[in-house]
Amino acid sequence: MIKFLAAFASASVGGCNAGSLVAPNLSDTGSGSGSDGSVLYRINLDGKEQTQENGNPINDEGTWIGSCANTEYEAMITVVSGDNPEAGSSAIDSWLLTSSTRTWSLQSANPADLFGTWRIRIRRISNNAVLLDKTFTMDANSGPP
Repeated sequence: MIKFLAAFASASVGGCNAGSLVAPNLSDTGSGSGSDGSVLYRINLDGKEQTQENGNPINDEGTWIGSCANTEYEAMITVVSGDNPEAGSSAIDSWLLTSSTRTWSLQSANPADLFGTWRIRIRRISNNAVLLDKTFTMDANSGPP
């Protein structure tokens, strides 16, 4: 079940517009006895914001990129509270170029519940202006044994 937050308003600073971020709250409670829970959040190099729950098909949530090329932006995930992204995810607390796809995920193994409140920010490199800023939750809860 995905609970959507209202989209963040578009921003324009110094000529490079930004699109918007949905950054929905994601939750996977596992699909049954002993199953793992998994949630994924992605900023794609083509400007798409994507999510995935429980291994289902990837959802396109919208377009975050504005009027500049993806090489003009950086993204950062910060863990506000709770669990960090799993190993293999993109780095946290560091500005990362958006000319590569960036993915952060949680996957819980039975029996476990991983939960994090995360903040995604996108900024323009030329002047470090933060154009988009959203906080959302990630919840990966494996099913009962």
